[in-house]
Amino acid sequence: MEICASNKLLLEGIAKYGSKNSWDKIAIMIPGRNRKQCREHFINKFNNIRHRPWTSEEDNEILTRRKEFGNRWTQIATFLDGRSPNDVKNRFFWEA
Repeated sequence: MEICASNKLLLEGIAKYGSKNSWDKIAIMIPGRNRKQCREHFINKFNNIRHRPWTSEEDNEILTRRKEFGNRWTQIATFLDGRSPNDVKNRFFWEA
């Protein structure tokens, strides 16, 4: 699988500067992207620990925790090892 040029630059920037408090420097390396876009893209695309299909147990956990916490995806994600709040939100709305 080939990585597109902007993703390659993003990963090079992270390798050079790290992913904590360096998004301004990284964004300078990627034409047309700001610090927020770089950070969110990294979190959503590359920083997920799990790159495997969702399990029925995870789906049930989302449904159970949503009854308890509503749409507080960050809080719900703490019960799902390796899933980001954005992963959880997207899973809920795609499967609802």
